[in-house]
Amino acid sequence: MKTYLKDLTPDEVIRRLKAGEVAKGEDCIIKMVDGVPCIYYGDGTVNFNILIILDKLTEIYFETPDELKLEVGKCYKTRDGRKAFVYSHMGTTWKGVLVEIDGMLSWENDGRVYTSGEHDFDLISEWSDDDVAED
Repeated sequence: MKTYLKDLTPDEVIRRLKAGEVAKGEDCIIKMVDGVPCIYYGDGTVNFNILIILDKLTEIYFETPDELKLEVGKCYKTRDGRKAFVYSHMGTTWKGVLVEIDGMLSWENDGRVYTSGEHDFDLISEWSDDDVAED
């Protein structure tokens, strides 16, 4: 599913970029790099600290992924880009380790650390070694 930037508020766009989401277009992507919104073009050009004017970005969108299905033994990406390994499931709670800080956490069935609000340690997608290569 696609959610176009033109249909969002500027605050929502920035929040989603800060959460690690990437906005895509026909020949570009927009993502946060060290807290700065940047646009990467297909020809290799990069513009840093871009001004996001939503009515000019009519064909740029966030792709909403399918519902995350957690599995024991798999690694996942957290909202802030860390790698997490899930090692146990009990009822509605998943137990895991944040690999980068070696800390243990519990997640709900939907991948959230807490039942309300967003947190940096929420699981947002399956881990891919490409996640490291992109940054």
